[in-house]
Amino acid sequence: MTHTARLFIGLTPPPTVRQQLVAARDQAHTQFGGKAVPEANLHLTLAFLGQTPLVRIAELSTLIDQCGFMAMTLQLATIGSFSRANVVWAGLSARHIVLDGLATRLCQTLQQHHFSIDTQGFNAHVTLLRKAICPAHVLTPAINWRASQLSLYESRSTPDGVEYQVLHRVISHTGHDHAT
Repeated sequence: MTHTARLFIGLTPPPTVRQQLVAARDQAHTQFGGKAVPEANLHLTLAFLGQTPLVRIAELSTLIDQCGFMAMTLQLATIGSFSRANVVWAGLSARHIVLDGLATRLCQTLQQHHFSIDTQGFNAHVTLLRKAICPAHVLTPAINWRASQLSLYESRSTPDGVEYQVLHRVISHTGHDHAT
């Protein structure tokens, strides 16, 4: 029996945004090949914790509740890839002050409470394809996302592939309506 879980914190898209992401993913898949990310796994990662003791999930949930998450409007307007990781993603066309601030607050709080996190730097994106690369280009049409759900996810390996399960969520209906 394992005493740890592979965890990350991310924004969960609502069904309408998820459908638009699937359309963008399918179009990219047709053009660039690779392996499509399952619809249920589409999200925007804010902090990756990796293997975390199960006994700390309640503490982590409390910290997420206290992070000051407020809904925000995002616009996914570009498609690109990380060539080293061989992933194609949908991303923002510019930095987003509110989103960047949330990611920074989460990471600082987690580090202050001695959680191990990936510190490679925050790059807001939704992974669409694995084992593929593509040139950067404009996503047409852009996807407007009212991000109002922040989730703690567990990443589980199954015989059918990786599945993400939401362990805790914060839903906010108040916040910033601007995209920067």
